[in-house]
Amino acid sequence: MALVRQKYRSPTSVAYYTPPPAPDALLPAAQPVGDTADLQQTSPDDFPGFLGVDRTSGINNIQLAADWQSTPPVELWRQPIGAEWCGFVAVNGYAVTMELRGDEELTTCYEIATGRLMWAASVESRFSVMGVGPRSTPLIYGGNVFALGASVHLRCLNGSNGDLIWAHDLLSLLGTTW
Repeated sequence: MALVRQKYRSPTSVAYYTPPPAPDALLPAAQPVGDTADLQQTSPDDFPGFLGVDRTSGINNIQLAADWQSTPPVELWRQPIGAEWCGFVAVNGYAVTMELRGDEELTTCYEIATGRLMWAASVESRFSVMGVGPRSTPLIYGGNVFALGASVHLRCLNGSNGDLIWAHDLLSLLGTTW
């Protein structure tokens, strides 16, 4: 990893600052378990896209304890993920998001009950304007995952294993560049 030196000027001096490594640089490479996920089955509790099924950012019929002092929530697992500016979507007990690890932008699928990484689909890309990482929340539809990366590549992935079904570079498709 190359060090970036940024020059800051004050009225009386010049100071150099070397930023710390990006959080995603500290993560190991994604190691999926190799099992398949079932994103075909759906339920009323699913949250398949940005802001949920009806775009209200809510899930009906979820009951939480009213008094967290006497009945606090219990952490079941913790899973570090790479840098991102997007949310999770969830279908049938699996959660999908996008994250950045090193120079790979990943679409990842985790098992909600255990936190296990089921699959990861990567594309070589590192977007770093005003922060690093992908910016859009994936969509699960018909068992497939649709993911728009920060470098404007739209991909359709098989929801069971993350295999690429199709991909489009939207900038090229529209005949434009940044």
